[in-house]
Amino acid sequence: MQADVLGVIKEYFEDLPTVKDVLEQVCDAATKYELAVSGNPDRKNTQEQRHDRHELVETLKELRIRLDPLHLPQPLMSSARLAYSPTSSGAPTLDGEIGFLLGKIEEMLQLFNSVDIPTPAKTNPGKPERDTLINDLVLTFESMASSDISYAGSTPEEVMGECREFVQNICNLIDPDIKIPRNL
Repeated sequence: MQADVLGVIKEYFEDLPTVKDVLEQVCDAATKYELAVSGNPDRKNTQEQRHDRHELVETLKELRIRLDPLHLPQPLMSSARLAYSPTSSGAPTLDGEIGFLLGKIEEMLQLFNSVDIPTPAKTNPGKPERDTLINDLVLTFESMASSDISYAGSTPEEVMGECREFVQNICNLIDPDIKIPRNL
């Protein structure tokens, strides 16, 4: 990707020291953007989290049913009762231990059923990260364009037009889904 970014930068700047500075600043801005997007807890997929919660609840329900003494095969229960040895914190009998476990599973079911995974309240997730990236790219372009010879005789409107194109081209390389605001 760095080679692609370098190609875009060379379209807009001629001075070699300026090109190097712009490349470094663009790479820094892209790294900050990627870290902000990936590290944002609001970006976690709540649908997947809800699915995981549903799977956990269903597994606990199935375990509750499977551990019910009425559903356990009698030969298994007879053998298990003979082999059971209570621990220091466990129940004295296997039936007591199973009852304790069923109670704990029921508590967990009630707890997980009562909690819902909230949907992030942000209506436009990713916008603050995008705005920061675009702002960093605009500041980079403006600061470097003032010292680059290719913009020596350009009007401010021409420089802003070039800036918009530069930001759009760099953003397309970083993340093609980034939409540039109209007022840039």
